[in-house]
Amino acid sequence: MGEKNSKNRSENPLRNPSSTPEVGHYPNRPPLLALDLGERTGWAGVAAEWPADHFLFSGVQHFPLYRGESVGMRFIRFKSWLNEMIERGKPAVIVYESAIAFHASMYAAQIAHGMAAILQVVATERKVELMTATPGEVKRAATGKGNAPKPVMLAAAREQFPAVKIIDDNHADALFLLRYAMVVLGGRR
Repeated sequence: MGEKNSKNRSENPLRNPSSTPEVGHYPNRPPLLALDLGERTGWAGVAAEWPADHFLFSGVQHFPLYRGESVGMRFIRFKSWLNEMIERGKPAVIVYESAIAFHASMYAAQIAHGMAAILQVVATERKVELMTATPGEVKRAATGKGNAPKPVMLAAAREQFPAVKIIDDNHADALFLLRYAMVVLGGRR
């Protein structure tokens, strides 16, 4: 019985640290969109057949709640913005940081988890494939250390993307998520 349970745990895709589309599925470099989900969502994207480190668009989108608004308004604005980004960039794959069990606050966790759920629904409706990466995978790819703090990630982003004006840590994370996806899906550094 113990063997059966351990086998089931290892086959459960929800227990995998990240989900990655099959590399062979994309013989050419597909258009990509990377999202660092949160109240201040970092984003970065490239068009099809991208060269290494050629980011066509990137930035940060703020999704605040205004006085008197329902909590759901943030998510309605996020869904509208996400649909617009998909329409503009036509990504074949969207990569995002998998929601983690803990955040700096319950508030941040609620936002990230809510946005991840909306992203999954919109991607399914729009037939866009999703790819996740754990924060540790992204930090390790960016700095060599899976537990790099925000100041180290910002410094690494400024060094590795000198042509991009890094807005904040969310922007930096989105750029590194995009690069991570480019490498995993057959791109170059």
